[in-house]
Amino acid sequence: VNVDFLSLIQDQSSPVSAEISFDQSVLTFFQDAQELGSITELTGEVFANQTEFDIRSLAAQVEGLAVVVRGDIQLPEKKGEGGEEADPDADKEKTFALDLSPITKVLPWLYIESEGAPPEMRLDFSFDAEAPEAAKLSASLNGNRFRWEDVLFTSASVAAEYNPETKALDFSTFQIGYGEGILGGKMSLDTETRVLTVEQSQSTVDLLALASELDADVEEALAGLTFVDAPNVKMSGQVPLDDPKLARLSVNYDHRQGLLYTKDERALPVRDLRGSFDFNQGILETNDFAGNVLDGNVAINGSI
Repeated sequence: VNVDFLSLIQDQSSPVSAEISFDQSVLTFFQDAQELGSITELTGEVFANQTEFDIRSLAAQVEGLAVVVRGDIQLPEKKGEGGEEADPDADKEKTFALDLSPITKVLPWLYIESEGAPPEMRLDFSFDAEAPEAAKLSASLNGNRFRWEDVLFTSASVAAEYNPETKALDFSTFQIGYGEGILGGKMSLDTETRVLTVEQSQSTVDLLALASELDADVEEALAGLTFVDAPNVKMSGQVPLDDPKLARLSVNYDHRQGLLYTKDERALPVRDLRGSFDFNQGILETNDFAGNVLDGNVAINGSI
C-alpha cells in the first residue's frame, strides 16, 4: 500500500477519520525515494483524524529489539490568510511529511542478537508537527543475555527521557550486566554532538575486558594487562562516543586482587590497588594512588 494517509485525512473537502490496524505486518520507511529501514512483525492500531494521529499501541520487531510504542502526533492546522479556513483546492499538490532522517542514525544502534527472548524497548511520545522542537519522548529498555556490537551483555535495565530544550537523552537510571558484574548510574547523551556525560556511575564490571571487546585499539594498547578480579569503580565525566579515547573522566578505584602485567612471558602481580585518578584524552594522571607490588606497598604519582 502506498497512500498518503495524513494528507487524505487533512483534506478539508472530505472530512474523515480512520482506524488503521496491523497484524504481523512489515513497515518500510522511505524519504526522497530512498529506503531508510524497515520494522517487522508490526501489530497494533492507529486512530487518525484531521488534527491527530493517535497510536494507541503498536508492537514490532526492530533490528533485534521487541518494541512497544504509544504516542500521538498533532497534525498542522490548515488555515488561510487571517486565520480563516483554507481553500480545500488551494494546495492539493502539497502533502504533509515528517523528517524521517533520524531513523538512519537510530537503526545502527539497534542491531542486537539475543540468546532467548529479545530485549524489550517501550517508547512513549508526543509530537506536534507545528512545533517539532518541543517533541517529548520517554523510553525504557529491559532484557537479558544479548549481543550488541558483538559484546555479550548479561542484562539491561534502562530508563530515559528526551529533553527537547537541550536535545539530550537523559538516562535517569541505567544498569548493565557484563560478565559477573554490574555497571550502573545516571548519565546524559547529547544527540547532536554524541557526547556522553556521566553524572555518576559505579561498576563491578571487568572494565578492561569490556573496553577491549568494544574497541580493538584499546585491546591492542592494553594487551599486557589482565585483571585478576573486577575492580569497584566510581566515575564521572564525559565520553565522546565517536572517539572514546578522548574521554575526560574522574575515577575512584578499589581493586583488592588487582591485575597482572605480563611482558616477555613474565608476569608481575599488582594487588590492593586503591586511590583516584583522572583520564584526560588518553593521558592517565594521579596524585593519590597506591598498590602492593612484590609484597611491598608502593605509592603511585604521575601520568602515562
